[in-house]
Amino acid sequence: MPGRQKNEDNARQSRPLLRDFWNNSLQQKRVARERDTARFIQKFWDAGRSMKNDAQFLTFLVRCGWTNESHGRGRRSTVTWRNHHLAKYLRLTKPTAAKLADEVVRRFPSLKDDASKLLSMETGITHCYGAVRKITVDFVLKRPGTIASAFRLVPSRRQPEKKIAAVMKLVDLTIKNRAGHKINLLNGITPVLACLDPDERFPIINGKTRPFLKKLGQQLNRAGALELYRQIGKHKIRNSFALDVYAATQFDVNGAGGASNVSQRPEVEDELGNEICARQV
Repeated sequence: MPGRQKNEDNARQSRPLLRDFWNNSLQQKRVARERDTARFIQKFWDAGRSMKNDAQFLTFLVRCGWTNESHGRGRRSTVTWRNHHLAKYLRLTKPTAAKLADEVVRRFPSLKDDASKLLSMETGITHCYGAVRKITVDFVLKRPGTIASAFRLVPSRRQPEKKIAAVMKLVDLTIKNRAGHKINLLNGITPVLACLDPDERFPIINGKTRPFLKKLGQQLNRAGALELYRQIGKHKIRNSFALDVYAATQFDVNGAGGASNVSQRPEVEDELGNEICARQV
């Protein structure tokens, strides 16, 4: 069937040439922290058996997927910020670390052996700016049932592409804030969803992944999410967290990256202590 073969050849040639995941030491650290974030979120989700429809609890878990690194503050600021929101959820006012751990154990008995360690963990994946945070939190508070349904779907044993499509149907939403600015809910919600997937296959979609999506001929939507998922297992990308770091560190804002001529990859840290991979163009 010459016609079919020609179409397949054309499709193959039109696919972008992407470089493999560098997997250098700084990228490995970022992936490790994202996986720690997943362990933190899964621990609290599993422990909060009676809280899984509680809007405030869901909001706390969503925030756990974010970082608070800006204005000269490094990674530890996220720990302080995260624990502040946990204390607020537990209705504690400026508790000591020991008091917060005690209250976590009281409210989440299954975390008895893990509480202190969890509270000291460095977590966070995406630095969402203020408008995204507010829109995301407002949505969770107004529609906790939708978020709880998505949270339950992600760890289910459904076929991955069908699961992703079902979840995206719930959360692939463009929302307007009071100023009329449109923001896709995926920016703020996919970090926590990725963390709830025990198979580490649910993709994170936000500003960091936009250049990679552009390279794949996709946009920030359900089709884009499915195409990102299909990249796992290719280019030496083992899971959704490596995929996120790959998108964030090997593609620039102009959409270059995987196919560009990058031979040296100095490993440096920025002024905030965030690991970055400097590109030589």
